[in-house]
Amino acid sequence: MLPAILLADLSHGNVFAARTNGLDFLKILVYYLLLVGLVDSPERLRKFLVAVALLVTLLAGLALLEYRKVINIPALAPMVEGVGEDAEIDETAVIVRLMATGIFHDPNDFSLVVGASIMIGLYWIFEQRNWLVRILWLGAIATLTYAFVLTQSRGGFVGLSAGTTAILLSRFGWRRSLPILAIVLPCVLVAGGRQTSIDLTDTGDTGHGRIQLWRDSLVLFRTAPVFGIGAGQLAEENELVAHNSYVQAFAELGLVGGTLFVGAWYLCLTVIRKGGDAIAGASFDTLQVLRWRPYVLGMLMTYACGLFSLTRCYAVSTYVILGSGAAYAHIISSHLQVSSSFSGRLCLRVLAVGGLSILGLYVFVHIF
Repeated sequence: MLPAILLADLSHGNVFAARTNGLDFLKILVYYLLLVGLVDSPERLRKFLVAVALLVTLLAGLALLEYRKVINIPALAPMVEGVGEDAEIDETAVIVRLMATGIFHDPNDFSLVVGASIMIGLYWIFEQRNWLVRILWLGAIATLTYAFVLTQSRGGFVGLSAGTTAILLSRFGWRRSLPILAIVLPCVLVAGGRQTSIDLTDTGDTGHGRIQLWRDSLVLFRTAPVFGIGAGQLAEENELVAHNSYVQAFAELGLVGGTLFVGAWYLCLTVIRKGGDAIAGASFDTLQVLRWRPYVLGMLMTYACGLFSLTRCYAVSTYVILGSGAAYAHIISSHLQVSSSFSGRLCLRVLAVGGLSILGLYVFVHIF
């Protein structure tokens, strides 16, 4: 990704942008390498994921207290946005959406990290026998779930649905998971309100507006398909970002950077998914490591699917989640023969995934 960012700017002769964007991403790269390098054992991974989930729970708790006017921290104030005229009361209807502060000062951003933390918390509910620990984590998940609902993020809902489905399929298999999903999903869709109201054909809906942004971004991608139009340039050209990390990566970094970004998620998920094939006959230590597998998959799927509605391909929070998945992939690779060694065949697979991804985005935008 770092060479892709540099090449994207240098291909247009923008040396200043290459230097500033390169230095900004270099900081994230250093963090990512430290994360993958230091979280190199099951115990360290457990501690790291617990720390992430608990810190997000603390942040969610403070945001909820501010939302309910129990405390007064302006930086945690919720977002108030208008959603058009309400004919019944002849006033502009508004919604209040929970968010946090810093890099999570946006309801959609906050919903993704809250959803990922819920996936982590589920491990302690289903895999631990200590009832006190279960009760404590149940309280944390209740706090996170309440905060998640108040963000009213539809992209977050899509991500959480994907993550929950990944956990069910990984832990229980298709036969036992499908009946659960068939019962639970319709209930959630009916009771979810705005958060589960997704109509891509409604031209007045924000979802349709985002697809139009994807379309405009893909038009710009065609002007510089190899190295892209340059990191950070999409907002200059369209006045708005793509609101889709994958479209943003392809438009700004071309086929080179877009394929690398998609490929990072693909390789991480592939290695972890293969771990399930080696459960039979595994040793006790290996089984302990594999117990985390459904929940790490759920965390990755929650965030990766949420990126379809957010532009966060250069954000540190993205590489916290991706780095956690890569660290886990490295850990299970040391216990099982499931690693993806660097080879020409691997490169071809990643190239194929990149090509299919951009093709799929074109088809999706064309349909809607």
